[in-house]
Amino acid sequence: MRRFLARTALVVVVSATVALIGVFGTGIARAQSPARDDGSSDEIPRHSVPQNSPCLDQPKSLSEVTALFKRGQLPEPSQVTGTWVEIGQVSEFPKSPRYRSLNCSGVSRGSKFEFALVADGYSIELHAIGIEYPETATMEPDHKGSIEFREVDFGGEGTLDNYRCRLTNDQTLVCLLGPFSGVQFKKMAVERRQLP
Repeated sequence: MRRFLARTALVVVVSATVALIGVFGTGIARAQSPARDDGSSDEIPRHSVPQNSPCLDQPKSLSEVTALFKRGQLPEPSQVTGTWVEIGQVSEFPKSPRYRSLNCSGVSRGSKFEFALVADGYSIELHAIGIEYPETATMEPDHKGSIEFREVDFGGEGTLDNYRCRLTNDQTLVCLLGPFSGVQFKKMAVERRQLP
């Protein structure tokens, strides 16, 4: 009987401790997440969720992105200057499922954009979720009608990405990353707090 009472008392103490940790742990987690004036959190979700809110006539497949790229032109430094937010990403790697994330207002996680370029002519600052500090790069004409920026390291992915970009008739920037992936950016006014 004593063993039974001792085990029961131990279960009650452990259960109460777990409940208290749950209550106070939640409060601690909330205290560590900065709250905004509107009561919401600036916490960035850990994983990207594909979005499906494309612009009218926005390319939705890699073949459409490639066709748009081929119709594009080399942008002048003055045309590139400004903030460009990623509005679309498509990839069709041979041994992976097709991926597509499209959002005419900017692909985002929580209150932050996934990826943005802040350009002053061909000098750019890259802001992306997964990069601890903004990276800087220089776009260079490739003498084939595109501008390139190379060796972008997205924080431990183990790959370096090279972007070849052209300006479209709709004034978006469309970029190819090799034969299996493409992204599209739109110039827009952005608040600093929206950049990763």
